[in-house]
Amino acid sequence: MAESLSTVRTGPVTTITIDRPHRMNAITPELWADLLAAFRQVADSDTRVLVLTGAGGNFCTGADLSGDEDAGRPLTFMRTVEETCLALHRLDVPVIARVDGYAVGAGMNLALACDFVVASDRARFSQIFARRGL
Repeated sequence: MAESLSTVRTGPVTTITIDRPHRMNAITPELWADLLAAFRQVADSDTRVLVLTGAGGNFCTGADLSGDEDAGRPLTFMRTVEETCLALHRLDVPVIARVDGYAVGAGMNLALACDFVVASDRARFSQIFARRGL
């Protein structure tokens, strides 16, 4: 797993934390693949509840568009995002999004893919795809 993703198991509960507070937990292409692997590990374990959250006061501000690593392969990138979201959706255990701060774009979609969303009073949800030309 990448340093920007933390998985902690406490009894039957697994907590996955997106840990890129310096980028408001925006997800790089590599982190999408790491999330996919983490969701598959949960599916293959005896976890009874999954909690998905973000570090540093924000849930997730979506895809990190600051680099151009996948500029030439957008379809490949979108397939990884799709597989990740489907793996989350298909988990046979309850999934709780613990949202504090921003849940924007793909970050909001991750929260909505969970079975339950627990939001703090600081939580802010937004879809900005049209403004980003996506």
